Amino acid sequence: MFGIEGVGIIFLAIAASIVIRASSRAASEIARVRSARRTKGTNGEGVERIEALEERLRLLEERQDFTDNLLSGRHEPRLETPDATPSDRSTDRGADPAG
Repeated sequence: MFGIEGVGIIFLAIAASIVIRASSRAASEIARVRSARRTKGTNGEGVERIEALEERLRLLEERQDFTDNLLSGRHEPRLETPDATPSDRSTDRGADPAG
């Protein structure tokens, strides 16, 4: 029916499919193991490291904002206590408001 060439082609096709299937399973297993290693690393030590880096970045942003404000001449106003009046401040320095 097929002849010798036809049987050989069928045999090669079956052998190739077996090899391809085995290699694809091995490749998927390797990918799964690598993915598990990456996930395992980020759960413990990696999360702490990311949080530390985020904190450092936040501090750097605050310092950058402060430096930008300082260089541009925009100083933040000083807050005074609400119960301090100008006459209270003069008596605090030891000056006599009456004269």
